[in-house]
Formats: sequence, structure tokens, C-alpha cells
Amino acid sequence: FFCITHKQAYGRVADIIICLSERVFKSDVFDLPLNRKQLAELTGLTPETVIRLLKQFSDEGLIKVNGKSIEVVDFNLLKKISQKG
Repeated sequence: FFCITHKQAYGRVADIIICLSERVFKSDVFDLPLNRKQLAELTGLTPETVIRLLKQFSDEGLIKVNGKSIEVVDFNLLKKISQKG
């Protein structure tokens, strides 16, 4: 939680995606167990911001989103975003 509260929105969403992929599901493809509102609450952002950032990540080729399914496409760049916050 410390990391999430001290990062910009872009880094917060990257952190959550990495955490779910690496620690929870241990897979690059997973079904998001949270709805957008819950994800927003977890990151301390508004649902609109989370939706916008997920779309931005998708447009940039970092992830693929299909409904509740997320596939991490560019793990290295996602980790760089997470580190820079």
C-alpha cells in the first residue's frame, strides 16, 4: 500500500496488474477478479481514471483487455512504468 499511495496513477495501475499477474495468478493471462470500481478503490483512483488508464495501456500495447480478461503483453515496459511511478 505504501508503494501505491506514493505513485502517480499510471504507476499505481501498473503495480496492480503486475501484482495480479505475478503473485496472485502466476500467469500473463488472467481474469480480473475485481470490477472497475473495486480496482479504483484499491488504487485510490476514480473508476473513470482506472478505465482510461487500462485503455491507454491497451492502446500502447502493454496489455490486451477482453472483458474481464487481461493479458500482459509487455512485462518489461510495465515494470519500468511501475518503478518510475
